[in-house]
Amino acid sequence: MKTLIAFFAFVTLVTQTTFARNWDRIEIPGAVCGDGLPYSIFVNKKAGTKNLLVEFMGGGACWDFGTCFGVDLGGIKFRTWMHPLPEVPFYSYMTSDMMFWNDHPFKDDSAVYLPYCTGDVFAADHVADYSGFQTYHQGYRNVIATFQYLAHKNILNFGKVERLTAFGASAGAIGALVHLKNIEPYFPRAKKIAIIDSAGLHFGPTFWNKFTPRLVGDFTQAFASAGLTLNPNDGFVAQYMGPVFRNLRQWNIGIMQATRDQVMSTVFGEITPEDHRRLVLSDRGIVAVAKNYPNTSVWISDSDMHTFMLLRSTSHKEDMENESAINFVNDVVERSSVLK
Repeated sequence: MKTLIAFFAFVTLVTQTTFARNWDRIEIPGAVCGDGLPYSIFVNKKAGTKNLLVEFMGGGACWDFGTCFGVDLGGIKFRTWMHPLPEVPFYSYMTSDMMFWNDHPFKDDSAVYLPYCTGDVFAADHVADYSGFQTYHQGYRNVIATFQYLAHKNILNFGKVERLTAFGASAGAIGALVHLKNIEPYFPRAKKIAIIDSAGLHFGPTFWNKFTPRLVGDFTQAFASAGLTLNPNDGFVAQYMGPVFRNLRQWNIGIMQATRDQVMSTVFGEITPEDHRRLVLSDRGIVAVAKNYPNTSVWISDSDMHTFMLLRSTSHKEDMENESAINFVNDVVERSSVLK
């Protein structure tokens, strides 16, 4: 079951249709995917814009040989994705630039697409041995190396970016939260926006037990760099997010979450959807925590959906106050223009 679980989000991604951007594939020196092969990112430069969208790809997580590399179930392998991507398999509605889809503000932005191929929510930096197989959980290092390389080569002229938007869904949402503070110094002039789509953060008490001690240690260190003190005995992460929002005061942050998110409750969180809903709406849930930080707003769908801005159809899902996901995103962008 866990191998199927870890593969769930990636299957969702690769079965969708890509849109119109033309991408340049750039190999990042020293960065590797989970299988040890070179890591590459994708860049789409648009003339005449000073806006940049950075997307952190989602796609599950893994913690042993089965969840990272799969077991054969009737000829089908279920796993997270641990290999280089020769091309963009999917990019979200946020990253799409179809001319006739004009209800999001990013279609004319340049874009950087960060593939996810390390099974560690972009938050680990070590080599594991799973059943004698070397597994490179180096997603954290990959992101650091990517921005160092792009800046060194002046591929996008970060210093001239006037509006930076970081977006991630599912595992990519966690990765974005981890790295916002790391990428912040590269964009001194930019208004900074973060759209965090379905990061979970309301897991059960045994959530961390599935991960190896080395992974938990890496997660603890990575999250600390974002301002979060991880408690490995408590999966209810949302209650500890206040220091993160304060640490990210240069960012205008939009959090999107479903109350009964099936993936972040039953699939990964080791909690029932109804218990997940109670945590989300509790006085320690993400809504209650975020209200104390003017740079952070929260959109909550009372549903079991997982992710909203990957597809145009789900971007029109409404929250508990009848605001659509895409309107929420547009509101976050508008607020960023006045955020001090």
